[in-house]
Amino acid sequence: LSEQSPNMIFINKGGRIVYANKMCEELGYTREEILSKDFDFMGLIAPESRKLVKDNFTKHMRGEEVPPYEYTLITKDKRRLVGIHTTTLIEYEGERSILGIVTDITKRKEVEEALRESEERYRSLFENSIEGIAISKGNEAISANKAVLEMFGYDSVEEFKSIPLLDHVAP
Repeated sequence: LSEQSPNMIFINKGGRIVYANKMCEELGYTREEILSKDFDFMGLIAPESRKLVKDNFTKHMRGEEVPPYEYTLITKDKRRLVGIHTTTLIEYEGERSILGIVTDITKRKEVEEALRESEERYRSLFENSIEGIAISKGNEAISANKAVLEMFGYDSVEEFKSIPLLDHVAP
């Protein structure tokens, strides 16, 4: 199951990766490199995420569970991946160890960022248009830009919304 998983699955025993599934190679390292005694798994963690990862590792080593969290990984070729890291404490070869699962959410984060940028552009066009724009649902105004407020002499969107939309239209 682990080898077929679309997620990176690993076991960290005493600060060293002792198991890594095939998906972990998406980071650009072979399993042999990852499992090497000299491999520094903290080198995979983006600088801005290192404190969070270290703090959570320390909690685990004290026997505490850690809820899933988001952090950034750096691949061997310096690409940045955003992952949701889910961990649990396990007993492995007689020692307390961490079973970790990383779900790559990089593409989802890119889509969310593109959507946020698109929404900002739309909002800017809407708010700064010299044309009056109002959004309605039935006879209820939901929003209006500055140009509409100026046309009808209102000081705020809330004031404009408080009056049924058809009351702004000549009979």
